[in-house]
This record gives sequence, C-alpha cells and structure tokens, in this order.
Amino acid sequence: MHRSIVRAVFFVLLVGSPVVAQPILYVDAAAASGGDGSSWLQPISDLQVALATAAAPGSGVTEIWVRAGTYHPAEPGGSVETSFHMISGVTLFGGFDGTETRVDQRDVATNETILSGDLGDNDTFSPGSGWDGYADNSSNVVRSGGTNSTAVLDGFTVEAGAIVGLIAWGAWGSGLLNDGGSPTIRNCTFRRNYAYRGGAIYNGGPTITVENCTFVDNIAWLGFGAGIFSDTGNLVVRDCHFTNNEAVGGGSSEGGGAGIATWINATMDVARCTFVNNTARNFYASGDSAAAKGAGIFSFGPATIVDCLFDGNDAHAGAGIYNFGNGTVIANCLFQDNSVQAYDVSPAVSQGGGGAGVAVISFTASTTHIVGCTFVGNSGQEGVGAITYGSHLLDIDNSIFWNNTASSPEIVGLQTHVKGNEDVAYCCVEHLWVVPAGEDPLEPGNFPGCFDTNPLFVDPLGGDFHLAAGSPCIDAGDNTVIPAGIGTDLDGLDRRADDLTTPDTGSGGAPVVDLGPYEYGAVSVIVEFVRGDANQDGTIDVADAVTELGALFLGETTSCWSALDANDDGSANVADVVALLAYAFDGASNPPSPFPGCGDDPSDDPLTCSAFAGCP
Repeated sequence: MHRSIVRAVFFVLLVGSPVVAQPILYVDAAAASGGDGSSWLQPISDLQVALATAAAPGSGVTEIWVRAGTYHPAEPGGSVETSFHMISGVTLFGGFDGTETRVDQRDVATNETILSGDLGDNDTFSPGSGWDGYADNSSNVVRSGGTNSTAVLDGFTVEAGAIVGLIAWGAWGSGLLNDGGSPTIRNCTFRRNYAYRGGAIYNGGPTITVENCTFVDNIAWLGFGAGIFSDTGNLVVRDCHFTNNEAVGGGSSEGGGAGIATWINATMDVARCTFVNNTARNFYASGDSAAAKGAGIFSFGPATIVDCLFDGNDAHAGAGIYNFGNGTVIANCLFQDNSVQAYDVSPAVSQGGGGAGVAVISFTASTTHIVGCTFVGNSGQEGVGAITYGSHLLDIDNSIFWNNTASSPEIVGLQTHVKGNEDVAYCCVEHLWVVPAGEDPLEPGNFPGCFDTNPLFVDPLGGDFHLAAGSPCIDAGDNTVIPAGIGTDLDGLDRRADDLTTPDTGSGGAPVVDLGPYEYGAVSVIVEFVRGDANQDGTIDVADAVTELGALFLGETTSCWSALDANDDGSANVADVVALLAYAFDGASNPPSPFPGCGDDPSDDPLTCSAFAGCP
C-alpha cells in the first residue's frame, strides 16, 4: 500500500463523512430483539448481528459499544467453530452500563462485558487446572483474519474458549485466534482459555499489539503459550499482567511459556508487564522427553523485554525467561522469588535446574544482553539468576544479584547467581569473589566495576528492592550500555539521576546510572503535547488527518499516540480523523485539553507519548 492510497482513504472520509448517519452501534444482551442499534434506547441484542451490520459494505460503522453482560458466539448446541470476527476499521468497546455518551465514561472493571465460549453455560472449575464441561465450548471465541491495526477489541473479558483434542492440528488460540491479521487488543481480560498453543491468544499474522490486558488461569496443554503464543510476525505487548497461567508438557510434547511463547519466525517487544505465579511443568513426574521451560516467557526468536516484573514463577529451567538467544535484550527488570527444579527425562539424564531468572541456550555465536536488572530471592541448583547453555554469551551489566539460593553443594560464589559463558561488568554480586575449593581466585580485571557489598535495599523482607540512601549501587553503573530508547526506570522515572551525596563510582559523565531497575532520587518524566496535532508542526489542519491515517492504516510510527486521540475517547481510530476534518473544514469545537498549547493528558488511558516536538 502506498501513500496515495492513504490520500484516497482521506478523500473518502472527507467526502463521505457527512452521510455517515450511524458510526456507532449499541448492543445490549438484555434488550428486547428488534432494536436497530442507533442508541442505548434501541440497542441490538445480538452481538453477531451488530458485527454483520458493521461488516456490510458502506455501513459507515466505526465503533460498536457493548453493554455489560455475557455474549456467546453461538447458541447452546451451536457450532463450536463459530466465533466473533473482528473487522478492520471497527473498534469493539465493552464496559458500558448503558448510559454513557462518551467512551471515557465507561467503567470496564465494574461493567464486565464477557465474550464466553461456554455455549452451554455448563463449565465447572476446581483448583489448579481442573475444568469440566468444556467439550461443547467454542474453539476460538474471537477471530481476526486478514485485519489491520484498526480492528480493535477494547474492554472485554474473553473466557472459556477450549479446543478439544489436545494436539489436534489447529488447536490454537481458544480465546483469540489471529489468522493473518494485525489487530489491536486493549483493556481486556483473558481468563480460563485452553489450547495446545496460545490458550488465550494465538498470533499467526504480521503483527499483533496487546495493551493493558490481564491473562489469568489460561492453559497450554502439551504445548506453549498459555497466555500468548506468537508463531510469526511481531508481537507487541504493553502494560499487561500474566498471573497463574500454566503450560504443561508431556510425553514427546514439550511445554513452556505459561505467560508468553514465541516461535522461530517471530519477534517480541514486551514492556511494563508483570509475570506472577505462572507455571511450566511436566505432566509426568519423570520420563517425558524434555523439561518444561519458561514459566514467564519462552522465546525462540529475538526479543526485547523492558521494565517487567517476574515474581514467583516456577519451571524446570528459565522460570522467568527461557530464551534461544538471537540478540535478545532484557532491561530494567526485577526477578524475585522464582524457582527451578531439574527434571529427570530418564533415570540417568536430568534437564534444567538453572536460571530461575533467565536461562539461555544456543549453540551459535549470539548474545543476550541483560542490563539494569535485579535478581533476588530466586532458587534452583546453579546459575540461579541467569544461566547459559552452549556457546551463547550472557552480557550482563548494571545489575544486582543478591540472596539467591543454589541447592547444589559444589556451587558457590558467582556460579550461584550466574553460570556459563558470561561477561559481567558493573554489577553487585553477593559472594562474588568466593570460589570452590581448589580453584584459582577470580581475576578482578575480568569483572570491571563489580563488587560484593550489600546493596542496601529499602525493605528486602517486605519486597521493596529500591535502593536506600548510602547504597553502593547508586551512581555505580555504566552509562554506555544503556540500550537505545530507554530513558526511564522500572517506576517510569528518569533512568539517570545524580545523587550529589554519593561519589560516582561508575563509568560515564554525570548523572551516572544506578545498578538495578530502580534509580535512586529519580523524578517523574512527563511529556506534554497538543491534542490533534498529529504531525507535531504546531498547526491542526488536513496534514494531521493524513498523518493519522498513515499511523492507522500504513503502520507509520509516531512518538505521541495521545496527540492522535483528537476526540479524547482513549483510542486512536477513524473517529479522530473525522474529528480533525470537522475542526479543519466545518469550524467544529476545539479539541479537548491539552489544546491549543502544550499540556499533560488529563485522561487516564493506554495511549502513550514519549516525545512531542515543541513541547517540554
């Protein structure tokens, strides 16, 4: 697609917008049938009818507002192959109580809007992975085939998708199956979905963006990715929470990635996410062909993982992250209380037992870069913080390894925390200089900027691993290794803040970065912007509409999505283009604040703004 097509789309919007009589359809499962969807007083009662109406040529529908309630893809006894299909150019919004006139008035948490695969309403659940009654459940509750990024699902709970047949071909994405599309998923909860790969979400398209979502109690049975499995393309995950998901391996089938798993041809970009109490385990106590790996993340392809928490995850290897190398970057992350236990694949052979935080395996020359992370309270046999197998290099900088426990009696000192082919610099490592009996001492020159002094956390027993005043980790890192584009810490504050009471012991000009994911004395970073000024040239005109169309339809980048939200409804979509055109040509009212000058976003929404030309 070329920019000329964007201009054509723009022309259609410009000429056609006055005749679009009903850009919003209203849906309410509790309403009587016969409504035309024109308002909350005349809602459509069947979500499938609303989707068919929106998909009809020339419908002009850009949004579907769905009132709280439970919606099934099919009636009881209906086909389990029936799904809710996403549509390019249409945003499905859930979370309404039926009185709202703007999207930002809804309350997604209070007004739960459920897309349920439990067609017979007969599912029963028991602790752990116990689940009965799912034989007649939808195979894929939601599907996105051939869509672009303007196909948006926002504010729903997707639950009880289940694919019977274990490893049957096509047993993917029981919550949401992306088959060749590039949809956007926001503000959703994926709960109790069951599949071989991608219990909650399976990505088989060019890209999928998942923002501000929760994944809980999903299952990947004899497979990978209970939360998300990405087979191809680029997976983008922002501000999401993965809790109590389970990936189970057994027999000749491996299992892993209870939170997220990606395959060989997929890339992954994950930021500001939490992975808590997820499990990758084997079905049998011993004798399966391989140990289950990566309770938080299992990654075959390249990955960037920034500003994430891994807490209480459990696997046989790589409880936080299990990675096959390929240039992965892990930055500003906290790994705490994760655990790994070796698995006996035969009476004579065991696998795993290392890398409760991170485990990497590769037999080619590749590097994983870990920078600005803290590994604390993790347990396993060896290399409890991070371990590498094969010829892969772990390049570790500006990090803290403390109070991790290795159960193997011969493992002491550095090998408790890091083991394998590693390059460690500017790190705080407990008992760093202790070596096994009979071995030569470590050469300090091989560990520049490293020390073993207590990092002085604020409240380690209470789980607060910020640095306290006087910590030797303050201003002790290396500025040159901070990955490009990282300007904030795990709290979203300045990544580099100078503590004038602490001597700079790190490398680089002041301010020198601290060790670990939290910067001592950092302040909030707030980027101001002007709403509607999509191209950031100081004027709102037709060029802004063209810029927004490029971002929506062509994948063109922007540093400030908040500016594209011209109508301040918490989402960037075609409705914002119409609002910009109305302002430019029809003298419509001014865009909401901040306008006409720079300012903070007064709305609490998932849109981001990392930089805006002309604003502080």
